[in-house]
Amino acid sequence: MSFSYDMEGFDGVGASLSIFGSLTFEQMAKKALNEVRPEVESATKTALRESVHHSGESEMVNSVKSFDPTMTRDGEGARLACMPTGKSSSGNRYNTKSHGRTTSKAVNNNDKAFWLEYGNVHQAARPWRDRAYGNIEKLADKIENTVAKELGAD
Repeated sequence: MSFSYDMEGFDGVGASLSIFGSLTFEQMAKKALNEVRPEVESATKTALRESVHHSGESEMVNSVKSFDPTMTRDGEGARLACMPTGKSSSGNRYNTKSHGRTTSKAVNNNDKAFWLEYGNVHQAARPWRDRAYGNIEKLADKIENTVAKELGAD
């Protein structure tokens, strides 16, 4: 489950014209998203922490990591992904049967976040993504200020 904040381009205008001075649209978008990267990670952790009901899931919350901004496939936007990474410690395992043998496997933290959001047969859903989106929407002004500063606007 990837959590991302998209920064859209100007219908290709920013990518094709040099309206950004010495920076390309890609450089500007990545710079603006890097400015808010710590806040996005913090907002995601806070939203997850509010949905966690026991300390065993705190490992999942602490595993949240934001990744370097990337451009969309069409080159007209940029994306900052933030998600739980890794697997839980040996204390959180599940059993699976394969070819008549039972094997114990570590639970992927991204799977735990998915189950937390949507629930499963053993637990009700405890949505967290809407809260994270709400916290991240507040960062739009900071992104706009970074772009305006690079463009030389007051």
